[in-house]
Amino acid sequence: MSPYPTLPRNFELSSLIHQLAGKPANAGWDSVENQRFLIEEEFKEFRGALLARDPLKLRDAIGDLLMTVYGAAYRAGLPADEDLVAIFESNMTKFDRDAETAALTRAKYAQLGLEVETICVEHGAQVFYTTRVTKPQTVAGKYYPRGKLVKSVNFKEPVFSQLPSEVAVQLEPQVLSSGG
Repeated sequence: MSPYPTLPRNFELSSLIHQLAGKPANAGWDSVENQRFLIEEEFKEFRGALLARDPLKLRDAIGDLLMTVYGAAYRAGLPADEDLVAIFESNMTKFDRDAETAALTRAKYAQLGLEVETICVEHGAQVFYTTRVTKPQTVAGKYYPRGKLVKSVNFKEPVFSQLPSEVAVQLEPQVLSSGG
């Protein structure tokens, strides 16, 4: 049972762990790079749990991945929960809302050489047309696993809020030298 009256959001939980560990938010690219190493380690645990088909280890690995990925957002000073909502809203535009648009989406992917199907899913009073890959395929060098949701012809990229200036200055794009 949680000691909180209402359970905090994932980002708040991860942020608290980092604060208690003495790791500041908005610490720049090097801190995010350090977090990448942790994410890679947790991903190895995820892969091991998956290969072992061990549900308890899988739960632990997924939780650890979430914690470390949210930690990367905290270390970068990014509003992870807000960004996740923007990505959710974008992902919802992957679904078509009528059969005619779904046909256009199928035609788009057929023209690319990708075999897809559309299923109709009812959620409450709403209808969604889901276009997905029918079998594992590689098209134009990109791998598409069976069942992968593909983007509607009406897909829209996520719209993120502007970063506060104190975050933006820490995360200015950097050109990395090739060392020679």
